[in-house]
Amino acid sequence: MTVPYAALRCFIERVAHVAATADAVKGLITAPVLRDTPLKPLLELNEVIMRALYGTQRSWTELTKVDFRQASPKEVAYPVKEEFTNMKATNVLTAVDKLNKLVTGARLP
Repeated sequence: MTVPYAALRCFIERVAHVAATADAVKGLITAPVLRDTPLKPLLELNEVIMRALYGTQRSWTELTKVDFRQASPKEVAYPVKEEFTNMKATNVLTAVDKLNKLVTGARLP
């Protein structure tokens, strides 16, 4: 029974992630396209798109330096830097909660 339940949870999380990303980029459809800057609406959504594709809770470079037996999650947390695109992923349950508003029962009480 574990495998079907895990597959179902994975499916719900994937659908929720896609729905949240689609909701975040829906402004692209209605954004006016200017002749001199046709890519501006897309570039303004850079952070949303990058987080959807590559979002993470962990700093992968720090993971290569720590001892897994002693390291805490805070030691390897992804650092948000001011001059760089924020790639810190939100909790997937946030997306599942939004999906639950669209499709009742996506998240059990």
